[in-house]
Amino acid sequence: LTRRIAIDCEFVGVGYDGKDNALARVSIVNQFGHVLLDTLVRPEERVVDYRTRFSGIRPEDLRPGGPARPFRAVHKEVAKLCQGRVLVGHSIGNDLKVLMISHPRRSIRDTSKYRPFRALFGGRIPSLRALTERVLGVQVQTGEHDSIEDARAAMRLYTSVKRVWESGKKGREAKALGFAGVPKPKLAAGEQSESTTQLNMLSEYEVSSLIGVLATSCFVR
Repeated sequence: LTRRIAIDCEFVGVGYDGKDNALARVSIVNQFGHVLLDTLVRPEERVVDYRTRFSGIRPEDLRPGGPARPFRAVHKEVAKLCQGRVLVGHSIGNDLKVLMISHPRRSIRDTSKYRPFRALFGGRIPSLRALTERVLGVQVQTGEHDSIEDARAAMRLYTSVKRVWESGKKGREAKALGFAGVPKPKLAAGEQSESTTQLNMLSEYEVSSLIGVLATSCFVR
């Protein structure tokens, strides 16, 4: 067990139309990718859509008497593992929501929201598959999702930029990335800067700096 752990969940659909998420599998790995927990979870509501194409979950996985554990038992174990630790994940808010677990924001590292990663995609939130291929040069989620694989991918993404990410927040992060102090463009008299233009300009520096960091990372192949 390490101070930083990565988590990923697979969902099935519940509710009237099957569009609500329910936990069906949760995987947690430590910062070295070693599995701390991997278990199927039996939802407390009737499953309407197993989403097998994406979740890899099938009806037999969740049947009573099968390998799936009760939600409440898993919730308790996950909450204990997460206590006092830094959680890493991709769109981790979705995972915490279905787990019904709250966690201090200062102890969350969400790779889907990390600004330099988003800059690689024009400011948009990238999928884990696209981000992993772009940054690490490896493919995940080529078929049914595997929450162990996804948790490991999120941890590798975080670890590849850990030094920069943890060097500071907000303005300090910009300095660590190497684009602090870059002169802003001069605007004509009366001309107003647009946030989209500033974002595009900043993204160029973020992309350039991030690539430099990743090029020296032993986690990138």
